[in-house]
Amino acid sequence: MSGLGGLKGRASGVRPQGPRLETPKAGPLRPPGVYDSGRVRYVVLATFVGLLALACRRDRPASEPGGTPATTTIAPAAPALAGAEARPATVGPSGISDGELVAFVRWRREYAQLLGQQQARMEVITTDDPSKPFDELVKERVREAAEVTARFAPIIRAHHARQPLHDERYTLAEEATGGLFHFRQGPTGALLIVARDEERIGAARRRFGAARVDDILARESLILAEVQRP
Repeated sequence: MSGLGGLKGRASGVRPQGPRLETPKAGPLRPPGVYDSGRVRYVVLATFVGLLALACRRDRPASEPGGTPATTTIAPAAPALAGAEARPATVGPSGISDGELVAFVRWRREYAQLLGQQQARMEVITTDDPSKPFDELVKERVREAAEVTARFAPIIRAHHARQPLHDERYTLAEEATGGLFHFRQGPTGALLIVARDEERIGAARRRFGAARVDDILARESLILAEVQRP
């Protein structure tokens, strides 16, 4: 079996109580290929997260002390929707213009797609291989996770550098638009879910004020047109 849901099953006769990283207690040696395969997924994913965090910290822009120019590039963002360009550059109670809102939604969509691509890669990396002993399989998968991290971290840092909104305006836009759509990560990538979430909208109104949140929600057609753009 393969995939994040497939790394369950083969055990040594004692049912595992969840992923474990410690060395098995002394006892009869298990034959090659017989182990708690859920541990492989846990070790690999934990290693991937740790390596990614380290790589993101080390991959500093050239303007920072010790930074080096990024070798990974991202294609320029697509132009804003004609509808947003045609509207007057007025800013309502949210403090976020149409152009900024469209750029933010586009950025969020691209970010979800990047994470989806990595999710698909990790599905392959955490594939179970019954023919290999636990230690050998973990070493192989950890090496693959490190390679993926080395490619992925600069891309994520470059994407964050293009973030169109910051601080409170970012959080406001995130929570307000999150009441209209969200992404769900699956084994094949990011799945867009367009559904109004009144509970999240209500929480956003209480936090930022109804006028600011409703100013963003009033542009629902503009938001959904961008997030659903081919």
